[in-house]
Amino acid sequence: MFSSKLDMEFTLTTNQGFPVEKFSVQQNIFIPTVLFIRDQDIGALYYFKASDVEGKRDVDIFLRTYNARKRGGVITLYATSKSFVEYRFIGDLIKIPSVVMNYVYVSGGRHFFNYRFHSSSLKEVSNLLLSENKPSSVQVESISMSRGLKQSLETFHKNAGLSVVVARSIPPKEEFTEDKNPMGSNWSREVKANDSEGRIRGVYYGAKEIKAEDVLKISDGIYEADTDNPVLKYLSSKQDELIIPAISRFQTLINEDFTLVEVLPSLYKDDYIEMLSKASRLFPEWHLTLTEVESLDNTTAL
Repeated sequence: MFSSKLDMEFTLTTNQGFPVEKFSVQQNIFIPTVLFIRDQDIGALYYFKASDVEGKRDVDIFLRTYNARKRGGVITLYATSKSFVEYRFIGDLIKIPSVVMNYVYVSGGRHFFNYRFHSSSLKEVSNLLLSENKPSSVQVESISMSRGLKQSLETFHKNAGLSVVVARSIPPKEEFTEDKNPMGSNWSREVKANDSEGRIRGVYYGAKEIKAEDVLKISDGIYEADTDNPVLKYLSSKQDELIIPAISRFQTLINEDFTLVEVLPSLYKDDYIEMLSKASRLFPEWHLTLTEVESLDNTTAL
């Protein structure tokens, strides 16, 4: 069972009259959203069931105007920080050590952005939220001790449905060398973001004292670092290509046992499993095994 050490959380909201915010009010729908961070650009993917909105003339006009895509009964819209500068500030928060995006959604005409972080980073979080860099349209809804990972996702799950997919692997021996795995052989990590080269920025939990130059110590037993491996690089690139949103991603390594935990919208569960199937054939030396597919309510992985 994955256990997060991020003991605080905060929620921001915006209400700028963005088209998607107005749409959520007009259609009375909850719109799950996933942020993609690529270099200096922040993108937001909005998605909802086609059956929830189709058949109305005003809806068809809205979807055509904003280049909506339909795939497998799901409608998606995409926007970037080039259009909405608020996304840039939202992305800047991820740069603070230990801060992880938990979820984003649009409801009742407002965007909701929830983050989790370690209390040792509170001063940095506060400094940015109180700075003149914060757009006036961004409101601080709450800052508090964390409700826990599973509990914090309950509202999202109730409205949109989340699934948890778990796979285990025994990586090749060369993946355990210090240059590829400076964190040792016993750790857990929460993924913050992938960069445009497929590298993974993660918050690590582990007992080993790490002194590598490119590893940032956040608190005792908590670090932040970049890494990559071919399987995760493949999965990340395919998720971007196929537009399969991830809400949260976790990995653990215990000796040679590598576990991948993906929390994603139930609408995309089958697409993700098909992607894992292709990865298992492309990388047979990683011995990928699907071990759990459950709803957020019933998972034993979190």
